[in-house]
Amino acid sequence: MLRLAHRILSQTGKLSLLVAPQWMQNSARRYQLVQHALRDSRTPVIIADNVAVYYAESPKQEWAVTGEDFACVAPPFEHAWFIEWIDPGYLIGPGGVRQRTATGQFGSFFLNVDRTTVVKMQEYLAGKIRDELLNEARWFLWVHHLLAFQGHAGLVPFWDLVFVKETGEPLDHVTVAEMADQEAFRAMESQTKGRLHIPCLTLGFLHCKNVSQLDVTKEEGPPPKWCRRQRVPELKYHALQIDPNLSTKPRPGERKTEGDRSGKALHICRGHFAHYRDDGVSQGLFGRRQYGTFWIPSHTRGSQEHGRVVSTYNVKVPSNPQAMSRALQA
Repeated sequence: MLRLAHRILSQTGKLSLLVAPQWMQNSARRYQLVQHALRDSRTPVIIADNVAVYYAESPKQEWAVTGEDFACVAPPFEHAWFIEWIDPGYLIGPGGVRQRTATGQFGSFFLNVDRTTVVKMQEYLAGKIRDELLNEARWFLWVHHLLAFQGHAGLVPFWDLVFVKETGEPLDHVTVAEMADQEAFRAMESQTKGRLHIPCLTLGFLHCKNVSQLDVTKEEGPPPKWCRRQRVPELKYHALQIDPNLSTKPRPGERKTEGDRSGKALHICRGHFAHYRDDGVSQGLFGRRQYGTFWIPSHTRGSQEHGRVVSTYNVKVPSNPQAMSRALQA
């Protein structure tokens, strides 16, 4: 199946900007912006099918784009990046009841814009952005949402602006609708639940020191011959390889099991300061008798073999699609 990024590149817009409504003109321009960025080899493409499955199976019902629900979402790349996923087609609702959702390919294109650009947006939005967000934010992420339905890629007629603190935690976000029909906008918004949560979860894992990006271009990308025929570039696709055992060691006294060094369910530990005192009991940093205050970067711990914890940050490898299960094997 053709991934969303190549669907976007292979479809050229046929919209007449002279006769279309204003919101359609804006959407067409943003679509061209995404196409132009994807043609740039410096724009990374990340596949997050596994994170979408976690989001669908998470017992958490309400999500807020703030530091309470998400870890570091600071820009992992210099200017732009694209995160796409295949929706598993369900959500775990209240009481553990599985609810069916719209299936398809979804994606979020991120632009790391400067403060001057946001000020211009403030003028366009007639003061919709709160002053405290402008004052406290260090980074501004302009997020465009795309999807593919029945084989055709398109741009969702609204976008988000995420405000990120110096520490990397999100402050809040602003959603801007470009369509006048509010009822249609609310229906579209409900069908794209998770459009911002899933990529923000993905950014949290990208910042973990023991999570790597695995090149899955051969498995996920189209053949070079198809790219030449369609006159589109050969994109490189990357998936997250989450294996806490790659760079962590068991601490003294922790339970050890085959294939796992911590005995805990897979989860993210946020970056934090750790204090170790030479009190005759503590073994110090990593059990090496190093005492003092140390900064511990964000990292993953635990194993998928031990199930899931009721936590915001946890990934379960899906049984489908098969390509992702191969990519995420430890």
